[in-house]
Amino acid sequence: MSAALPGYVYFDNNFVYHDGSKGKKLFVVLCDSTLNDDNVLVARTTSNSKSELLLGCFQDGYPPCFCLPVDISNFDDDTWIVLDEVFEMEVSKLERMNRTTDLTLEHTVALLDCGSESVFLAGWQKTALSEEADNLR
Repeated sequence: MSAALPGYVYFDNNFVYHDGSKGKKLFVVLCDSTLNDDNVLVARTTSNSKSELLLGCFQDGYPPCFCLPVDISNFDDDTWIVLDEVFEMEVSKLERMNRTTDLTLEHTVALLDCGSESVFLAGWQKTALSEEADNLR
């Protein structure tokens, strides 16, 4: 297990978006990568509404997401953890970012379960998320 644990949230001040623009982005650590011991799997967040504003997993819309309303989370805004893409990120890169908060254990396990159901993730990613959720239970 790396030093970047599941549920840790990191802030990247210079995230490069798909269109090449740069901005601020929060990443949530999901689990260690099964492909590279120096990497973890992370998901990005957004404050732009992607589902109903209710705690939980939403698989029916695009993108699939896990919603954390501000009143029950440590985020500054209502937050959706987006699960159409999961990124491999070097732990050393995360360590250069600011760790801003952590998800609760309950929310982390629910997020991992949600991610393991995303039709957009590779089989090995779903397995890694599912196994991590089982380890944390």
